[in-house]
Amino acid sequence: MSSPMTAGLSTTADAIIPEYGTTAPIDPEELAARAPKVIENEINDGTERIRIEWLSDGRFKLHATSYVGIVTLPGGYTIEIRPKAPETDLLSGLRYSQGLTAKTITEETSIRAGNEFIQALATLFEDELETVLTRGLASEYRRQSATEDHVRGRIAVHRQLQRQGPQPTKFECNYDSLTHDTVLNQSILYATSLLLRVVDDRTISNSLQRHKQVLQRSTTLRPVRLVELAGLELSRLADYYADLFRLTKLIIRGIYADELTAGSRGSFSLLINMNEIFEAVLERGLTETFANSSMRIKSQVTNNDLFQDGSRRISIRPDIVAEADGVAQFVGDAKWKLDEQRSREPSNEDLYQILSYQVAYDVPGVLFYPSQGGNVASTFESKFDYDIHVVELPTQPNQGDTFADTVQQALRETIPTTE
Repeated sequence: MSSPMTAGLSTTADAIIPEYGTTAPIDPEELAARAPKVIENEINDGTERIRIEWLSDGRFKLHATSYVGIVTLPGGYTIEIRPKAPETDLLSGLRYSQGLTAKTITEETSIRAGNEFIQALATLFEDELETVLTRGLASEYRRQSATEDHVRGRIAVHRQLQRQGPQPTKFECNYDSLTHDTVLNQSILYATSLLLRVVDDRTISNSLQRHKQVLQRSTTLRPVRLVELAGLELSRLADYYADLFRLTKLIIRGIYADELTAGSRGSFSLLINMNEIFEAVLERGLTETFANSSMRIKSQVTNNDLFQDGSRRISIRPDIVAEADGVAQFVGDAKWKLDEQRSREPSNEDLYQILSYQVAYDVPGVLFYPSQGGNVASTFESKFDYDIHVVELPTQPNQGDTFADTVQQALRETIPTTE
């Protein structure tokens, strides 16, 4: 069994499955004994990214959910989970979903539609990192305490008296020093190291390795937690980091790694929720489509007005609420689903959900699905005042158009509004 730490994903994955796909039965002897616990306690960590199904003969299957990416279990067993929509332009979708403004990717990539998720993510990340390094690493002042030959900053009186005595030859000083070794740069170096463990493309890998070496000259490599980035705001002098910082947070949010050493056979996963990517594409598309109108797009708005009485408060939270002059115009829900023979879309559950949003807001409702040749797009007439519209959102650009233009054109043509 080969390890993905030393070779490309496409040639080393022991199992390649789509979202919501299932592996063939796995013999526990193929894995380290702690592998199931790593899945349940570390990779899932309260969110079901991979589900274990134990079989009567002692083997088990692994079921993917809406998360795509790569998982390496203890012992080196590797699973690659690919997006289920086969015609998805991952590079454009990722860039658009993260609000990336830079358009500096000049080399044609060989990313195939529907897979190579990690390669698409690494391509974007490398391109943005190249831009930042070209501009130069941002620095900030950090308070230092040190013993100096000459007075620097302010003397730390208490420490000076403790350590140096009445006739000092050195000085205990507190001073501010400009450094590149910041949490921001540490998080980017950490994300770079994580991508290097799984990236498939040799050109991207070589570029990331070169960037890592530059970063390590002045930045400490350490695991950076997402909570450290939650309250981190970019200064005006570091605003050119904005796109790279968005990607860094996306990577760190999706990471589980038990060690940093490339080439090891430890457990590792980089999994990204495609539902969140699709919702982000929709939100940005709607916001830009109505940018020059009175329409304003709000996301994940909690509403408690559907039920007035009862033993507990019942809330609803549509993905999208569109308002004009403070008045709701339509509500929307994003569904990263394909219409398949075994699972017809829109499902009754999806229709009931959007119907509850309509009742609460008394406006038209829109269900958004990924593009699938017009098989899902339709309008359901309702006995209420407003109908339910089912819209297919493009997952790749039209020929000659940008991804943004394609998405916005589709929304303008299908959204029920008088704007």
